[in-house]
Amino acid sequence: MASFKEAFAAARKAGKKEFTWKGKAYNTKTKEEGSAAPAKSKMPQARPSAGVSSGRGAVQATARPGRVSTGMQGPAKPTAAQRQASKNAAYQAKLKEVREPKAAPAKAAPAKAVQGPMPTAKIRQEQKNKAYKAMLKK
Repeated sequence: MASFKEAFAAARKAGKKEFTWKGKAYNTKTKEEGSAAPAKSKMPQARPSAGVSSGRGAVQATARPGRVSTGMQGPAKPTAAQRQASKNAAYQAKLKEVREPKAAPAKAAPAKAVQGPMPTAKIRQEQKNKAYKAMLKK
């Protein structure tokens, strides 16, 4: 059985673009001519972030599967003038509330009258003393 080097040389000499060696197909291109599959670098590559394709040159945004890409990252930040206008509108609304207070809500019906206020500790003690004196008199 011939070595890979011998099989490769024989296929190139015969002018073939592809040849088979040990059951696998190979092409007859050399490194200088460029192979079908680019050679992988032994250096670790940075992982691409979500939604971004990596490679040489500029990084291009890619759409997520099942979504339509509009080319926009999100809502634009408001300009300084827009922020100031928003603050002014909020301030004017506050002033309007202060100048024109809202109508007072209707009062609820008064609750049932309680049989009197709760006696304080002093009153309770006086009631106990009276009851004790009345008991002693009997």
